[in-house]
Amino acid sequence: MKNKNYSALILLLSLFGVVTASFGQIVPDKFKLKTIVIDAGHGGHDTGTNGKFNKEKDVALQYSLKLGEKISREMPEVNVLYTRKSDKFIPLKDRAHFANSNDADLFISIHCNGGSTSASGTETFVLGLHRNEDNLKVAMRENTSILLEDDYSHHYGNFDPASPEAYILFNLFQSANLDQSLDIASTIERQFSSEGRKSRGVKQAGFLVLRETTMPSILVETGFLTNSDDERFMTSTNGNEKIVEAIFQGVKAYKAKLDAEALRILQKNEAYVKQQEVAKEKAWAWPSIRSLDLKGTNYFIQVMVSKDADKKDFGSFKNIAMSKIDVINSYKYLIGPYQSKAEADAAHKKAQDEGFRDAYILQFKDNKLQR
Repeated sequence: MKNKNYSALILLLSLFGVVTASFGQIVPDKFKLKTIVIDAGHGGHDTGTNGKFNKEKDVALQYSLKLGEKISREMPEVNVLYTRKSDKFIPLKDRAHFANSNDADLFISIHCNGGSTSASGTETFVLGLHRNEDNLKVAMRENTSILLEDDYSHHYGNFDPASPEAYILFNLFQSANLDQSLDIASTIERQFSSEGRKSRGVKQAGFLVLRETTMPSILVETGFLTNSDDERFMTSTNGNEKIVEAIFQGVKAYKAKLDAEALRILQKNEAYVKQQEVAKEKAWAWPSIRSLDLKGTNYFIQVMVSKDADKKDFGSFKNIAMSKIDVINSYKYLIGPYQSKAEADAAHKKAQDEGFRDAYILQFKDNKLQR
C-alpha cells in the first residue's frame, strides 16, 4: 500500500504543476465563458449504473446532447463541445485531455447515480477530499471505469480506484477553480430543488475525470437509476426536460456572474485609463476640452494644430483649450467655448483678423465633437 500511495502522490504532484501553470496562463481570460465541454458519462462497453429498464450511458448521453443543444440555441456566443455524441467508450484521461486541449472554460460531466433501491435524488460533485463514506463510494464507483481502459496503470500510475487511502491525496487539488466549481454546482442543486426534486446537495469527492481538468469542473448525478421512482422520472419527457433545464440554468447564472465581473473590471480599467489621461492633460499649457466638462451645445474656433502642448501666443484671446489628436499624435488649439453660433461667428472673424487665416468653427455637444 505504501508504494501505491507514493506512486499516486508523484502522479498527483506532477498533475498539480500542470493545473497551476495552466491556470496562470488563463487568468487574463478567466471572466469569459467561451467554450463548454459536456461529458456524457461512461459509454460503449462501460454501461455505468443499470436501472430496471435503462443504462446510465444512454440516459447521460441523452441529457448531454439536449443540454448542448439548449446552450447553443440560447447562448450562441458559447462554443459547445462533447466528449462523446454516440455510444462510444472514452477513457477518463481522454475526456479531461479533450477539455484541456480545447481551452474549455467549463467542464460538465453528466451521470446517473446507483445505490440501494431506497436512495434517491440529485447531487452535484466538485473535486476534493471526500467528506463522508457515501461520497467516497460514489467516487469509487465512477472511477472504476479506468479498469476498462487498455493499460490503465500506464496513465494513472498505481492509483487504485478501490483504495480509500489513495483518495486522501486528492486534497492536493483544491485549486483556484474550486470556488467557481462550487458556485455553479450550488446553483444547479438549488434549481433541482426548486423544481421539486430531492437535492442531496453539493459534495466534494476524488473523481478522476475532474482531477485532470484545468478549468472549473463539476459532475452532476441526475438521480438514481436504481430507484424505480427516480428512473421513471429521469426517463420521462417531463423529467428529461426538467433535468436539462436545471443544469442549463446553472450554466446561465454562472455566465451572468462572469459577464458582470468582466464588465466591472472593464469599467474599472476604463476609469483608471481616464484618470491617467486627465492627469497628463493637467500638464498641458491650456486646459483640455475634457476637463471643461461642458454640457449642451458649445462652439469653439480651431486656430492651430501643433506637435507639442507648449504655451503659445494667441493675441487677445485668453480662453484657449486643447484637444489631443491621437492618430497623428498632435494637439488642436481651440478658442472658446461660445454658447451661441452668433458669438462663435464673431470670434471666428476676430481670429482671422488677428492672423489666424485658417481658423474655423467646431460644434460640440456634451463635450463631443459634432460631425
